[in-house]
Amino acid sequence: MGNEFNISDWLSWICGVALLIISTIYCFRRDAPRFLRAFPFYCLANVLSEGIVFVYPKAQAIGYFIFTIIELLYFTFLLSTIVKSRKIAFMAWTLDIFFLIYLLFFVWRHRIIPFGMPEIVEAAILLPFSAMCYVGILTDAEAPEIRHLPTFWLVTGCLLYFMFLIPFVLISEYYSRIGKSELSRAIFSMNGIVLIACYFFYFKSITCWRTT
Repeated sequence: MGNEFNISDWLSWICGVALLIISTIYCFRRDAPRFLRAFPFYCLANVLSEGIVFVYPKAQAIGYFIFTIIELLYFTFLLSTIVKSRKIAFMAWTLDIFFLIYLLFFVWRHRIIPFGMPEIVEAAILLPFSAMCYVGILTDAEAPEIRHLPTFWLVTGCLLYFMFLIPFVLISEYYSRIGKSELSRAIFSMNGIVLIACYFFYFKSITCWRTT
């Protein structure tokens, strides 16, 4: 995989910085939900990981590896605050713990973690739980209008991102293995476009909360 930043990388990073600024201004207020108060830390990890890769491309693997762990933990925290079943929340955290132990084994043994493996497993863990939360939000008769629910917009962005992440990673890795590195990078960069769309959903989650 190449390390070059393209237009979609730049745009997603700029949007990420904007989201970090906005979330820092609004989400630390005392009346904000817990998952929104934690959101700026997720945004900060995202901006730092992309910035480190830009400044020091050789750190791409470790930068994305650490961010994937932070992202997994944040969205598990988000989903566990939404889902009504404590058993489902417990299952999500249990899968996280087993996955982190598995990654620790790779690090402890100084083994190379396969490209895309952390991201794919992360998506495999979060997608079903995101879908369950999404259905729960849509079918909750006691909930206010959906457009006023920050959880709805956050889960929408989460679902969108991870639905596209798995095919992008798998197809990109396939073309990388057969020597078509340019096509591989082009396909993987499409993930940045999806990420930009997700940022708008995340931004909406903040603004809709502030207007309620």
